[in-house]
Amino acid sequence: MAAPSDATFVVYKDLRTSGVVEYRDAATGSVVSRVTAQAGGSGGSACLDTHHKLVGASWRPFEAYLVNKGSVPGSLSARAALANLQAAHTAWTDPFTTDCPSPGSSSYRAIYGGTTTAPPSLATLEFDGLNTVAFADLDETVCAGAGVVACVVAYSERARFVEADLILERDLASQLGGDYSWTTAETTDADADGGEIALVDVATHEFGHWAGLDHVEKSPALTMYPSIHDGMQTLGLGDMKGLLALYR
Repeated sequence: MAAPSDATFVVYKDLRTSGVVEYRDAATGSVVSRVTAQAGGSGGSACLDTHHKLVGASWRPFEAYLVNKGSVPGSLSARAALANLQAAHTAWTDPFTTDCPSPGSSSYRAIYGGTTTAPPSLATLEFDGLNTVAFADLDETVCAGAGVVACVVAYSERARFVEADLILERDLASQLGGDYSWTTAETTDADADGGEIALVDVATHEFGHWAGLDHVEKSPALTMYPSIHDGMQTLGLGDMKGLLALYR
């Protein structure tokens, strides 16, 4: 489903094994439509899978993003978390972070603007002119929902993104109901009972949403698959083709 061509909020909610995209009315913030993506499919090569899906908006011009370094949970190194977040966004720029042959060159830019003390204002559908990445309690935002781990809230006008925020759940154990924690290591090792979830894996998926990509339900080897898994920091063919469909 494509986003409306005029003004709208797009809210991407990512759970451990599924994802939700909501379109919200620009004037009232009320949900106009909601699409749920469930993890499915099996096997397949990341370098052969061409699947991709777009939400109907993109960045023109590109805007800088800021990281609220002070929001990083005390269990993590703020410096390492900042490096993870920058690497996750850079994965989508040319040259792509991938183990596959690149299908082309992209104009997409990830412009890091430094750190901020500002909260992610779009988490409550308020504008502040900043594109903020931060950890927060998702239950206090429009991203609220059982099991939501991370969320991007973007505002678009005439199919162009104007402002976006990325919000990561601060307390994974409470949100997921198990022994879960963030790690700034490169490996996600988690199952239904708990484990470590790599910040760089989740953030790379979220920055795909930030760029305008939707979930691909039957492509488990791709970054935009709606289930958190190890290796999401490395783009597959479909991920890159989706990005190139928006930014040549």
